[in-house]
Amino acid sequence: MLNRFLLTLDIDWAPDWMVTEAADLLVRAGVRATWFVTHRSPVLTELLSEPLFEVGVHPNFLPGSSHGSEPASVMQHVLDMVPGARTVRTHSLFQSERHSQMMAEDFGIRTDCSLLLMDSAHVAPHRVRFSSQGPWLTRVPHVFQDNMFMFSGRRWSLDHSAFSSPGLKVFDFHPVHLALNAHAFDVYEQLRCTGKPLADVTRADVQALRNPGAGAATLFRSLIDRMRDGSFTIDQYVDLWEAES
Repeated sequence: MLNRFLLTLDIDWAPDWMVTEAADLLVRAGVRATWFVTHRSPVLTELLSEPLFEVGVHPNFLPGSSHGSEPASVMQHVLDMVPGARTVRTHSLFQSERHSQMMAEDFGIRTDCSLLLMDSAHVAPHRVRFSSQGPWLTRVPHVFQDNMFMFSGRRWSLDHSAFSSPGLKVFDFHPVHLALNAHAFDVYEQLRCTGKPLADVTRADVQALRNPGAGAATLFRSLIDRMRDGSFTIDQYVDLWEAES
């Protein structure tokens, strides 16, 4: 089994400057990552043109979604932004067997990353198929999600035993939590209390709330340092996993 650290980021409607700050750190270190996008913006063109990055989609199937009111229209909306995207993580990790089948059979999705297995060892990809002649859908779970880790009460450090156990270690970060260096969810709640839509939040708004200690951004930087000697996007990793299987 391939034991690897992989980096993913859910944009979640963050302003472009937050995305650019995280992307610049990765590019300077030469570290690959997979981005799951939610909306059109100038920075999307930059992500798509960077060879280190894979750009997947982050469809929102929840009620009231700006992506559409029906599952197929939601998928069409996000794939219009990233034609040919093969990797998905659903917003809020929403999933059902019907949605998974639709994504694989009707929209050509190869890999689904919508499964969080915090603290799990021996994590590996697995494949499912929903009809006898249908395409396989590879599922790649993640073991870390910054907003959920905030509720764990643990130190923001890679020294935790959960990150050294055998198996694949996919990490999921959000640009807003990186910008805040958030260590607890109330930091993000304070930002929301400003009343500004996230897309309108400025660096000055964030600087007043940024956590000066250990948090999401410090862990992100530690992970980048760990991955300088070799990194993969989700799609590249699935290629390797299939070759070994």
